[in-house]
This record gives sequence, structure tokens and C-alpha cells, in this order.
Amino acid sequence: MKELQKKLEKTRHLKIDDFKTEMTKIIAKYNSPDEQNFISSFFKKDAKKTIEQSIALREEISLKIKLKEITEIIAISYIAKNYFKKSRQWFYQRLNGNLVNGNSAKFTKEELNTLDFALKDISNKIGSISIL
Repeated sequence: MKELQKKLEKTRHLKIDDFKTEMTKIIAKYNSPDEQNFISSFFKKDAKKTIEQSIALREEISLKIKLKEITEIIAISYIAKNYFKKSRQWFYQRLNGNLVNGNSAKFTKEELNTLDFALKDISNKIGSISIL
């Protein structure tokens, strides 16, 4: 099974045609029920991980799109400083998913709640101003 796992690991980053060719060879060679179950569970785990990563990426892109216009209107440094007590760079690291200490930076659920509050609070402040 360790040999099979090594072969499966090598297929992860192949182009689709090369992947099909390699999988055909692997399936032909490893055809016992246990080996077939192992292959199936290996790719089910991979598929689940890929789906989870895709969902997370979609959420990050969605947040970036939602904030694009806001970042042109309101200084991010104001939000970062007044609502997070952090720097503008810290905010953009999370917004852009930059690598920080080897990990992709992202907002926590609590930070997203803070950001939501900040945007609503700023909206209320702007809405309460009248020059006439």
C-alpha cells in the first residue's frame, strides 16, 4: 500500500491527459478490492480538500470584490487603526491572502465581524452628516 500511495501522490500535479494515463496504469496494476478502495478513498480525500480550498478562495475573492470600491473611498488605514488597532499592511495581508510566517493570512470570523461592524459604523457616521 505504501508503494501505491507513493504512486498516487505523484499523480496529483499532472496535466489531465498525463493523469489519465498514469491512473490507467495504476488501476490495471492494483486491482484487488483493498487496493481499489484505497485508491478511491485517496481521491475522495483529495476531492474534499480541493472543494474546501475552492470555497475558501471564492469567499476571499468575494470579500476583495466587495471591498474594492470601499478601499477607493475610505482609507483602509483608518479601518485598520481604529477598529483593529493594526496597520494598513496587516489589513491588506489578510485581504490579499499574503504569506505571513509561511501561512496564507486571512481574516478570522471574529475579524470579519469587526470589519462588518466597522463598515456599518462608518456608513452610519457618513449618513448622519448633512451640510444643508
